[in-house]
Amino acid sequence: MISVDPRTGDREPGEQGPARTSVLAPAPATAPLQVGEQLRAARERQDLELEALARALRIPLKMLRALEEGDFSVLPADVYVRGFLKQYAEALGVHPVPLLREFTVERARFPIPLKPLPWVRRTRARWKVPLWMFLSPRSLAILVGAGGLAAVLLYVLFNVRTFTRPPQLDVFEPSQDLEVQDSTLTVRGRTDATAELFINGERILVRDDGSFAETVGLGEGVNTLRIVAKSIGGRETLVVREILRRPKPAPTGTPAAGAATSPVTVGPLSVTVRAEGEAVWVSLTAEDHTVFSGLLTPGAEQTVRGERIFVTSGKAAKTRIRIDGEDRGVLAAAPGVVRGILFTRNRATGTIERHEPEEISP
Repeated sequence: MISVDPRTGDREPGEQGPARTSVLAPAPATAPLQVGEQLRAARERQDLELEALARALRIPLKMLRALEEGDFSVLPADVYVRGFLKQYAEALGVHPVPLLREFTVERARFPIPLKPLPWVRRTRARWKVPLWMFLSPRSLAILVGAGGLAAVLLYVLFNVRTFTRPPQLDVFEPSQDLEVQDSTLTVRGRTDATAELFINGERILVRDDGSFAETVGLGEGVNTLRIVAKSIGGRETLVVREILRRPKPAPTGTPAAGAATSPVTVGPLSVTVRAEGEAVWVSLTAEDHTVFSGLLTPGAEQTVRGERIFVTSGKAAKTRIRIDGEDRGVLAAAPGVVRGILFTRNRATGTIERHEPEEISP
């Protein structure tokens, strides 16, 4: 028998027979470097830092590191990786085309499972996508158009509400029915700025903020103030105030002995204006000073004294004039507005004179 050494396969010394040749596997050839290894080797040959290259190429550091390590799980879609790879290779002076071919082969051997894109997050089993992902010029134009349409609809709804609802009307003074002694009363309040306001049928000025204030002349007894606010759409809100006027009793006395009893025919005039049958707006001016400007309720009177008295009335045919206690009839037969009628006393004769506006000298 031939004794063979189990470790080497050689025949032990001194044994007969031909020598047995051992069969050994050939030494493996050097495996080609992968793409990442080639990039790392090229970088290290040039003694370049990976961080410096990332800053110079404006490529995230983790992407370059993943390329060198062949970590495909970190890399994004191939279209981006091929761009990174081309930039990196050209920066290192390596021809990018062979590397791109090798990368395609390597990537095919390492399929990467699909995962959600970084801008999509899953919360409570529901996908939420940021709005900015959809803000293309077309979608932005749609959003702007929808916003404009919504603004128009809101404007229309607001105006429809303004047209259909009665206007707000708050009367602060007088806040309730009351009794007074004065012959005038100021009505104050607030309504919608777009509403029209009437007191006993006479239109009253409403300020821009909706507030109003009007002086009203009162007659003796009960004066009914009907305050009406009217919207653009014709809806009305009514507030009624009953004002009882009890004038102060006139002082009584015994005329002095020998006092003259004949009427005075010289001196200032006493002009009384009375609203007949309905409310009338009047203005009374004495010596270029406005004594009264406001609304007279039916039966209400206002008296002014002076040498030159101007009377303006919104309803001349409903405005009765008394001068020094003598009834002079209505201001004019015309039912409309009459402005600036002047009453004076003739100093020579003591008679009352009436002057139309065109007759008045400045």
